[in-house]
Amino acid sequence: MKNNLTLLLLLCFSIAAYSQDEDVLRPKGREAREGEQTNNRRSNSKSGKNPWSYGVEVGLNLNMYSQSMSGLQPNSRFAVFESGSGFSPFIGVYLDYALSDKTGIQLKVAVDQKDFGNTKDGVRDATDFDANSLIDAFVSGEYTTKATYFTFTPQFRWNFTQDFFLLVGPTIHIKGLSATRDSMETITAPSNVYYAFGTPNESKVIKSTDSDFNITTARVGLELDLAYQYRVTPKMTFIPKIGYQYMFTNFVESKDFDDDSRALTQTLVPNVATKDAMLNSLQLSIGIWYNF
Repeated sequence: MKNNLTLLLLLCFSIAAYSQDEDVLRPKGREAREGEQTNNRRSNSKSGKNPWSYGVEVGLNLNMYSQSMSGLQPNSRFAVFESGSGFSPFIGVYLDYALSDKTGIQLKVAVDQKDFGNTKDGVRDATDFDANSLIDAFVSGEYTTKATYFTFTPQFRWNFTQDFFLLVGPTIHIKGLSATRDSMETITAPSNVYYAFGTPNESKVIKSTDSDFNITTARVGLELDLAYQYRVTPKMTFIPKIGYQYMFTNFVESKDFDDDSRALTQTLVPNVATKDAMLNSLQLSIGIWYNF
């Protein structure tokens, strides 16, 4: 009888101990353990992290312009328009969707200003009224072009590492409200040569402004970007980026004109044909990226 009582007490203590262990370590037993494992798998799966991110960036363009001009006179005053360069700002917003740990797609919408210009010396015919003869007038020409675009750039993202990534895709540029080209030409020598000589408008300088000249309304190109993200918080990253816009569409439409640099000494004024007026841009920017 005593032995049976001892066995019964030991069995009761064992059951109690097992029940206490279940209540403290695994409150709901096997079902809870399976649920916990399932939740862990979900939190570590792709669906556990929101794939959407959005951001804003501001940056600076280095604009590089060039065009072919055949038929120019030697030392033509119009040769200044063969090329140009300049700096200008842009600002954009973008939305990113992660396809996997290493890939994603991104759409950037921006307001992109393109400013560039050039300065170059040339020669043109002039009249020396004192000697009643034709002479060379040495001139300095310069121009500045300003245009604003709305740009749409869908890109594929590839991460080399967790934080270093490449973006590549087409870019579409739609001309904004206006574009202007300011031109100025100054006679540097000789001292007795003027524009509009002997009139109230006599001057050493002539200026002109063309609004909405033959600029192309829409352009298409390819944009390639390299970026690195510095994590500020779990949901925010700081992203410096360098990119290049290579355009397939001309900046301005081809347009022929007469080179009258030697109009006083030549019977026939030559025609100048222009083509391949391309504007490409190197871009540096700083962005902030947020995860939803």
